[in-house]
Amino acid sequence: MLREFKSKYHLYAESAWEPANDFEWLTLLQHHGCPTRLLDFTFSPYVAAYFALRGSAADAAVWALNQYHLRSAVRDVSALDYDAASTGREEINALHIGVVNRCLAEGQQASTRRLLIPLEAPHASQRLARQQGCFVAPSSLGKPYTPDTFVDCLLTSFKTDRTVLKDLPSATAEELLRSNDLLKEFSLIKLIIPQWVHSQATKHLLQMNLNEESLFPGLDGFVRSLAQVHIAR
Repeated sequence: MLREFKSKYHLYAESAWEPANDFEWLTLLQHHGCPTRLLDFTFSPYVAAYFALRGSAADAAVWALNQYHLRSAVRDVSALDYDAASTGREEINALHIGVVNRCLAEGQQASTRRLLIPLEAPHASQRLARQQGCFVAPSSLGKPYTPDTFVDCLLTSFKTDRTVLKDLPSATAEELLRSNDLLKEFSLIKLIIPQWVHSQATKHLLQMNLNEESLFPGLDGFVRSLAQVHIAR
């Protein structure tokens, strides 16, 4: 898909800009709805809550990853030579993009290095900017009949296995927000939003101007917001 997209992109491109590397090509593919190895994340817990509640008919959840723990895993496994205390965010991101591009080039040969790589697009689209978007990419997809899942790469990044998923500690949102130490130490948080609060939570998010029009630029987002607001009323 990536090869064909590159060969035909110029036929449909709306601007003269062209991605500089395979990771940027993937962000463009993802933007237009093509499945890629990239998983969309956001720096905003409110945007995350909006998408978690969007169309949900049962309990929803927001997943939060500790980006600093992921960076440490990428640095150790990929032998990246930099000082975490003094190296800037842009430089680290550039190194991560290099890791992803090498994984894409190696293909199935990269299957021995399972980890998740946090990434930001060097050239953000309007949608990414509005959604405060970023990405997480698995370094390996495995082999056709023995695929590496996102969870496989997640657990390897945090140096643990599936057995820890059976007995995880729990806390209320209030306890979590009041404990700075807990927030610093976590690797992964699953914040459950019960179905019975969805209506009120969605109302609050709309009052914060989080809707289809504000999160999706262009006419499509505007039209979806009309249906969202007026039909919901």
